[in-house]
Amino acid sequence: MSKSRQVSEAEKLNWLRLSQSENVGSVTFHNLLQRFGTATKAIEALPELSQRGGLKRALKIYSADAAKRDFDRAAQLSAQFVVAGELGGCFSLDREGTRVAVGRGMNKRVSVV
Repeated sequence: MSKSRQVSEAEKLNWLRLSQSENVGSVTFHNLLQRFGTATKAIEALPELSQRGGLKRALKIYSADAAKRDFDRAAQLSAQFVVAGELGGCFSLDREGTRVAVGRGMNKRVSVV
């Protein structure tokens, strides 16, 4: 099993924000993470990138308040947000290519970004 990494709640919130922002699909999301190293830095770069890409108006970035509400709702459901690599690589893909959490002893539902 691969080694687990620690991710701060602030960075997890920004992973969620980045994944829910306008014009950021799964490929763009992973490309931005690879290019900037963190979701926080990728979000900071989004306005300039979208402007250079020709967008004439402000890009709609998922708000920190909305992400925090999502985290609070998840906690009410005894769920937690995890990011890739955080649980030591315990993710798999289903037939449709969707990431699902797998592994022994997982007693909470997870939403994988």
